[in-house]
Amino acid sequence: MTLVNYVKLRELDDAIRPLVININRIPGIYTQTTCEGHVWHDCPAFPTKDGWVHFSKPKNQHGGLVTTIQEYCKENKFFSLTNWGGEPGIDQYTINAAFDAEHDEYERIDILESLSPEEKKEFWSKMDSQKPVLVAGWRDMNQVIVRYIKENINPDLFKLPYRNQNDHTDFRMHCRH
Repeated sequence: MTLVNYVKLRELDDAIRPLVININRIPGIYTQTTCEGHVWHDCPAFPTKDGWVHFSKPKNQHGGLVTTIQEYCKENKFFSLTNWGGEPGIDQYTINAAFDAEHDEYERIDILESLSPEEKKEFWSKMDSQKPVLVAGWRDMNQVIVRYIKENINPDLFKLPYRNQNDHTDFRMHCRH
């Protein structure tokens, strides 16, 4: 499977664009909705949005990929993998990236509302300082996926399409070796 044609690469968040492309290089796997994670100072009703990458894979295929992602998540407390089950023949997963490993984004709304002005300043500082951690985590996750592809599917990553061949988008990735 490849990245669907209506998804425009320029519309993907910068930190997850390479990861989304590379996941879609894996035969039979495709991504759905994605977000790198955001901090919104001007939206107290929803101050942070955790990151995610939803993807589907054929049942009983690419189990090593799931294991590889799970191992990365064990090493990075801000990342996790959720198995949503799926449909007959398809497993659906979400790679999650949290701004706060102890509170989800909805709990953070309640926390923010209860804070004093000084505590809110500390809250925003913590969330702002966490954003680069998530970005770095997404980049590391991409390298985990690249390594999986090279070791298990094709050592020449660029021979694997991430897009339908009739789509003329040309986005070359720069991968660490």
